[in-house]
Amino acid sequence: MEQEFERKVIEDLEKSGFNSELRAIRTFISSGWNCTGFANFFDVDQETIASIDLLAWQDKFVRQDNLRYGVQFNINAEVKKSEKPWVVFKEMSLHVNDDYINNIAYICGLTPFSLRQSMSADSIYSKLGWRGYSIHESFQESDAPSDSYSAFVKVCKSAESRLSACSAYYKELEGNLKQSNNPNPYKERVVIFVKPIVIFDGTLIAASMLDTGDVSIEEIKFAPVEFYYTSKHCTKGVYLVDIVTLKSLQGYIEISKNRQQAIYDKVVSLSEKSTGE
Repeated sequence: MEQEFERKVIEDLEKSGFNSELRAIRTFISSGWNCTGFANFFDVDQETIASIDLLAWQDKFVRQDNLRYGVQFNINAEVKKSEKPWVVFKEMSLHVNDDYINNIAYICGLTPFSLRQSMSADSIYSKLGWRGYSIHESFQESDAPSDSYSAFVKVCKSAESRLSACSAYYKELEGNLKQSNNPNPYKERVVIFVKPIVIFDGTLIAASMLDTGDVSIEEIKFAPVEFYYTSKHCTKGVYLVDIVTLKSLQGYIEISKNRQQAIYDKVVSLSEKSTGE
């Protein structure tokens, strides 16, 4: 292969953003996560197969006699690249306990309320103490399509699809348990957690209004954005989507790992307590 031809192909990949996707996938894999690109999901709104740029997941499970417990942590991501900054308009929040309500999760054998603190403790929302409510793609023509909006819609749809697929077994198991006369049936206490994120290869900025009326901006690594979307498939209505810069993805993965561990520790604590009663 001629060097000039190879250079042109690589430049084209970088321009298309595919190089950013490969870097994101490699970052997850090097961190010990399962990860695949072009993850397909069924879009029930369009009644067709669609795909997202990246699906990563980690499982932590323990089997003890007739009880299995643990956490599956999923990250569904779109990867976007732009030379133009994205600006997140932020608002402060003193109360982030509702973070667990905004999550896309299925909980088998446990109450959601018992896990609220562990689900929220290591979230980006809890760590920053603010959330974004709108995104401005800088220096765009007014009639240009919004890359951020389409990415948000896709990751929310794919996250709901992922949750539905991963929770189907547990829903069936819970249904069977209700009909079972077995005094010591096989049980599962499991959290299926799916986080929709947008990985941004570019400059991410947070903007807010000061008391003086001036606008303050700062470059940031990541941002939790409250996204309102409803469709036949996405009935939740309010989603919390994290935007993560590609250069900060490694740090975000570590935060997600800690978040999974916190949820897992709580599941273990609740499960062992119930078996000891």
